Amino acid sequence: MKEFKPLIEIGGLPLFIHTVTSALAGSDAVVLVTGHRADDIEKSAGTRLSGQISGGRFLLVHNADYAEGMLTSMKTGIAAALEYFAPDGIFLLPADCCCVPCDVFVRLKAEFTGESVLYPAYRGQSGHPPLIPSELLSDLAAYSGRDGLRGYLSQLPGKEVAAENDGILLDADTQEDLAQIRSRLE
Repeated sequence: MKEFKPLIEIGGLPLFIHTVTSALAGSDAVVLVTGHRADDIEKSAGTRLSGQISGGRFLLVHNADYAEGMLTSMKTGIAAALEYFAPDGIFLLPADCCCVPCDVFVRLKAEFTGESVLYPAYRGQSGHPPLIPSELLSDLAAYSGRDGLRGYLSQLPGKEVAAENDGILLDADTQEDLAQIRSRLE
């Protein structure tokens, strides 16, 4: 993609706002990690999410090491979530995975026991967002192994939870993906 994905507008809103809105509807709090074009993201978030920011359910943090890869942003967000919200578990959702319905978050929370990572699955295919027990993230900060976060998560016990919507499988990696997302969100 030649465009900066989080700020691609669909239905008058940037992709990341669609993602944050769904996450806020289905979870207790959201940490949004900025990196590249942080000022643009912060300005857009402040304009569109001011009620959530002031309500204490939304936290914006910056990853100064974003150029080193997505794993550094995940580590930054997880550290902030653990510090500010002290959750039992953490959902991880890239900004371009904007078609996850809020009921997926609710369903995963209902199945959550804290013993394993829960993955939503649509017709046998795992998608976003995984729900990771906080206890299993204790050594993530030191992890630098292969395949980034996926490699780390592959070492942890996991379980699939059926999802009734293929929105968990969609992300904006290609123009074709973006066209499919656009048809869903508009």
